[in-house]
Amino acid sequence: MSTTGDEQELIPKPLAPAPLHDIFAGKDPTTPTTRHSVAVIHLVREPNGIETFRSFLESYRRHDAGMPHELVLLFKGFPETRGRTPPEYAEVLGDIAHRALFVPDAGFDIASYVQGARACDHEFVLFLNSFSTILDDDWLAKFYRHATVKGVGVVGATGSLESPVQNTLINRPPRVPPERRQFLGRILDPLQIRRRVSRWRRLRFTKRHWPPFPNPHLRTNAFMIRRELFLALRVGPLNTKDEAVMFECGWFGMTRQIFEMGLEALVVGRDGRGYPRDSWYDSHTFRSGEQRNLLIADNRTRYYEQADSNWRRGALLSTWGA
Repeated sequence: MSTTGDEQELIPKPLAPAPLHDIFAGKDPTTPTTRHSVAVIHLVREPNGIETFRSFLESYRRHDAGMPHELVLLFKGFPETRGRTPPEYAEVLGDIAHRALFVPDAGFDIASYVQGARACDHEFVLFLNSFSTILDDDWLAKFYRHATVKGVGVVGATGSLESPVQNTLINRPPRVPPERRQFLGRILDPLQIRRRVSRWRRLRFTKRHWPPFPNPHLRTNAFMIRRELFLALRVGPLNTKDEAVMFECGWFGMTRQIFEMGLEALVVGRDGRGYPRDSWYDSHTFRSGEQRNLLIADNRTRYYEQADSNWRRGALLSTWGA
């Protein structure tokens, strides 16, 4: 992709590493001693509470991964425990072998994933966010089967064509109330002027940082990638929600970087199939087909399931243009 002088200024700078404490220093008895080629890195945020973690762990116990791996728990925002799993979380884990890593509660999920990947030496990493729950057996084997195919750069549980540019165009300012519909009032109303200026500025900002619709990208709630490839990606600042969304689906986002390398990004469904970008809607994993083929759920897929028909129609429009 060619860039103008303005766009070149947007190329992200590498993310500086944050302090990281390895549980091996604490010689935790649950630490696995065997080496595996895959690390399943699950983010555990202290503000989300232990029940969110319990939901993930129950799904992890219920569904066999289908292949050996190391479970790495990335504890974010927890007080220092000398490298050991926090006691109440250790009680929930029981005898499940795991490795625990600790990172500050700074930045968004991707910043923590970078730190987790740097602390591991596995060939592949599967990242699962705090709200992830596993929905079927052999989930890891299904991801791995497609991630190891020649020409594939990254695989994920869900994909989307969504663009913040399109969303800004769809989300128009509220209609002028009846008492302000007079011609002069509509032109001179300070509130309406502020809304229009704000929307214009937001649209200009989104066009600068995100491609227009359709904008194919894998969602970063659950994805598998070669560790070295992930660490080679350009990652900019991740201190705001917008910056996190830029990495997910911006001009220099993860999936676009993968495409620019000549590699493919696949959505992996519960049926074990790998879906290329032109088949993501038909995969019935995210906001289509009642999501019946979804392999790893998260808070956004659950929200869609529980939403009313009006909200769903808006979500379909922004995600798939349908």
